[in-house]
Amino acid sequence: MRKIFTFILILGIFCCLCGCSKQSPGTNSGSSRTVSQPVSSSADYSDYQSYTVDDHGNILDSKTGKVVTNDILAVDGSGNIVLKESQQVVVPSKQVQENKKLYSSSQSTSSQTTNKADSASKAEEANRSSSSKRSTSSAVKPAVSSKPKPHSEPVPMDKAKNWDSLYGSKEWIFFNTEENRQKYDGSSAFVCRFSAGQDSRATISVESYCLLDKWKYPLNSDDVVRTMNGQKYVQIFWSGYKGDLYTFVGSEDTVILELKCYDATGHNWLSDELKFKRTENNSLQLISGDYNEFGLKNGDVFVR
Repeated sequence: MRKIFTFILILGIFCCLCGCSKQSPGTNSGSSRTVSQPVSSSADYSDYQSYTVDDHGNILDSKTGKVVTNDILAVDGSGNIVLKESQQVVVPSKQVQENKKLYSSSQSTSSQTTNKADSASKAEEANRSSSSKRSTSSAVKPAVSSKPKPHSEPVPMDKAKNWDSLYGSKEWIFFNTEENRQKYDGSSAFVCRFSAGQDSRATISVESYCLLDKWKYPLNSDDVVRTMNGQKYVQIFWSGYKGDLYTFVGSEDTVILELKCYDATGHNWLSDELKFKRTENNSLQLISGDYNEFGLKNGDVFVR
């Protein structure tokens, strides 16, 4: 009987211990939760608003003067700074040009300050050298040393050749008197002209003229008479258009005149472009985009 009682007692203690061991892990079951990471917000394009494009096509931070090297940004054909993947414009070409002017101005001011400091330093050094020579015995001759050539700053581009000179009130004009190039009966001369402001907005016009000596009708106004190349003409046709003028950094001056305008009827939209090459200070040669609407051919030269 005592053995049976002892066996039951031991069995009860064993069951209690097993019950405790099963409950203990449950107390920490809530400590293994996963924390979700928040999605990062999209890029802030305001960081790029001080960027511009230098004369070599590099993207430049106008505040620091450092070239921006990354795989995110690029420069499109219109001079805008865009995202490479989506081609979304982050800095429009107008802002790029303004940043470039501010950067050039700050560089000029910095250069002037540096030159003044260098001049003052050289003057002080010269005074010290002169005093030292006076205190040295005349019998002692200094050793002859070869002096390096003075540093020369690069010569800035002449204003006449600068791309900025493409813009302004002065017009670029193509004048032609070839008989087979005239579009209207009685026409003696064909003229195409354009000009653009600093905002790149351009105005284009196509005109036809008859020599005053060959004009057979009465003149309603003297305003239609113009003197060109030493001869008087009567204007018999005029049509105006609008577009945008762009310049690009490259091995040569390349000028693009986008034809974002309607034709003479006012119905057909012109979305082509004229491309020019800067051949001389005051001449642009059409290299692509011969256009019936404007009566132009590749090789035509505009002068101002």
